[in-house]
Amino acid sequence: MILVVSVLVVHGIHIYRDYANRINANQIIEAIEKFRWDRHQYPTTLGQIGIDATKALRNSGLYYAVYIGKPSMTYDATFMLGDYWIYDFSAHNWLYISP
Repeated sequence: MILVVSVLVVHGIHIYRDYANRINANQIIEAIEKFRWDRHQYPTTLGQIGIDATKALRNSGLYYAVYIGKPSMTYDATFMLGDYWIYDFSAHNWLYISP
């Protein structure tokens, strides 16, 4: 019984953390898209939209960069080590990557 409860608690923590990371990431995506709408280009750093990139990386494993004019935003998945979510700016959706 203790094992079952422990597994459920750990699973609940992962679900909550993934949910919180997604909410945070979606808010940042909205700010990025607003910047792009206003200036017709993506911000080159999160600092341009008033977000501390170091804090975002430390708190939720969130990383943003622009390569050859195309933005890339990822954050770490909580269930499997090495897995992550990447946002597809052209399709406006999140993709789960499991290398």
